[in-house]
Amino acid sequence: RALCGGAVERHAGYASLWAMFAAGKRTATFRLLAMTRRFITELPHARVDAMVEDVPAARRWAELAGLSHETTLAEAAPSGRDMLVYRRIG
Repeated sequence: RALCGGAVERHAGYASLWAMFAAGKRTATFRLLAMTRRFITELPHARVDAMVEDVPAARRWAELAGLSHETTLAEAAPSGRDMLVYRRIG
C-alpha cells in the first residue's frame, strides 16, 4: 500500500532501483525501510544504484536504505533540480 518498487536489470552485473511511495506512509516507515534494506542487500548484482532527486527526504531515505552518494547529475530532474546517483557499496 505504501510502496511500489523494484530493480531493473541493466545486465547480469548491474541493476537500478526504482520506487514510488504513497503519501502518509509514516505508520509503515520502519517496516518499509527494513524490507527495502533486505531487498537491496539480497540483489546479486555487482552494481546496484538509484537515481534520487536532490531533496532532503529522498536523500535521507537513500542513506537510511544503506546507499552511498556516488555522483551528481546537474539539473537532470524534471523539476530542474539535480539528480543524485546513490550506490550500494560492499
